[in-house]
Amino acid sequence: MYAQIPVAVAAILIMVSAAAFDVRSREVPDSHWTVMAVLGMVNLFLNHGVLYSAVCSSGYILICAYMFSEKVTGVRARIVLSAAACLLISASVMVSGYAAVVTLSMTAVILLMYHSGLIRGGADAKALITISMVYPVYPELCSTFWFPVYPAGYILNPVFSILLMSLLLSSLVIIDILYRNAKRGKLGLSSYPMGIEDARHSFVWPTEDAVDGEKVRMRASEDTGAYDRMEASGYGEIMVMPMIPFLLPMAVALSVVVLFGSPVFILFGFSS
Repeated sequence: MYAQIPVAVAAILIMVSAAAFDVRSREVPDSHWTVMAVLGMVNLFLNHGVLYSAVCSSGYILICAYMFSEKVTGVRARIVLSAAACLLISASVMVSGYAAVVTLSMTAVILLMYHSGLIRGGADAKALITISMVYPVYPELCSTFWFPVYPAGYILNPVFSILLMSLLLSSLVIIDILYRNAKRGKLGLSSYPMGIEDARHSFVWPTEDAVDGEKVRMRASEDTGAYDRMEASGYGEIMVMPMIPFLLPMAVALSVVVLFGSPVFILFGFSS
């Protein structure tokens, strides 16, 4: 129980540091996620047997190799991830438990969401995956307010809770978007107008472009050439969508889950 306290403090501090980078520059050094993964391995050896911890850690290392090495791509990436899956499944069989499988499952889900564009930031995906290494299941430490309920807790696991809570917290940006649009007599929940020159130096994505001199709407894009095309077509403003520093609500959600438990169980109608 007491060994969980320094692990929790370390995990929260890593996320707070990453959130500060995200707010300041929207770029987060990978060293944060390397340390988070190592913390997950340390947590294994603090709470489980040596063999189980070694097998799980080997799987974690392979997942990290995929995330952090530019050389692990294509066929090599499939081999590495398959080997990681075999190790984590083997670890679960060894102890007849589900924690390692939860980490594997959440890694697969997060990677799928990232590659499909549902998660836009690479740092966001790496954060969620490495958090699942530290907390595949809820630690005893968190059972102070909302208590985890099993077997539902394997699906509504810490990473699921953190992701859902982060999305809910991020939705508060709608208030700012509504306010900005209301000042100009407009309605809109996802984007708002901004001067093109200001947009170039802000953390926003363009949601408009100019085609043959005509303004067209588009999905939020990283194509900053839209600013030049809009300007060349005589437009002084462009609709933009804010880049939400997603690691900030994620740091808040992690702190809540680790210190108090997950309100997600109540949301889904589970109670202990």
